This record gives sequence, C-alpha cells and structure tokens, in this order.
Amino acid sequence: MGSPKLPTIKRLFAMSDNQCAYPACQVPLVESSGTVTGEIAHIRAASKGGPRYDPSQSDDERHGFENLLLFCGRHHRIIDSEVENHPVELLISYKSRWGQKGLVEITPRTTSAVSYTHLRAHETGR
Repeated sequence: MGSPKLPTIKRLFAMSDNQCAYPACQVPLVESSGTVTGEIAHIRAASKGGPRYDPSQSDDERHGFENLLLFCGRHHRIIDSEVENHPVELLISYKSRWGQKGLVEITPRTTSAVSYTHLRAHETGR
C-alpha cells in the first residue's frame, strides 16, 4: 500500500487556504506556531474495508490529488465514522468548493503566494 507523494501533499496544503475542507469549519490546518494539525483524508478509502473503498481504483488513484482532502482531526473522524452521511459524491462536492476558495499561485519570478480569490476579484473588478 502506498501513500500520497510529497508534491500531492504540497498541492493539497497550497489549495486549502489553511482551512478544514468541512463546510463552515474555520479550524486551521497549520497553527501559527507551525504545528500541522490538518489530516489527509481519502474520499475513497486507502485500503480494503475502509470507508467508501473502491476496488476499481489503482494505488496511484487512491493516493492521488483527486481522491484526497484535508480536514481537521474532528471532521476527519466524523466523515470516516459516519459514512452513510458522507458518501463519495458529498465529499467530492466538498473538494470542489474547498479547492476553489484556497488556490494559491506561487510564481517563479516573485516566489510570492497570491490568493486565487484575490486574483479572481482583481480580474473581475470586484
């Protein structure tokens, strides 16, 4: 059994806006002290018998960006314990909303991070 690759983990954190993917949760994934409290969660389980396991997934798909989210510890436990309330389709919708709010672009020229929300507001004049 594999695990998510470092570039995938970096991409998850870059897109997180430092917030749990659970709707309305404001818990940071990385504390101001630098302590990482966020947890990587699988939309479809990492292993057989896990919540929402899909036997048709390859190991790469299972640990790929599209199948992963970041949650605070509380919500990670909730989605994996209350599977009937958190089916694959719902978690995919969480990922869609979560990824849109927190996209961060790091440019080689400036090496500065710019919020996707800020960029979109600038582009649309809002």
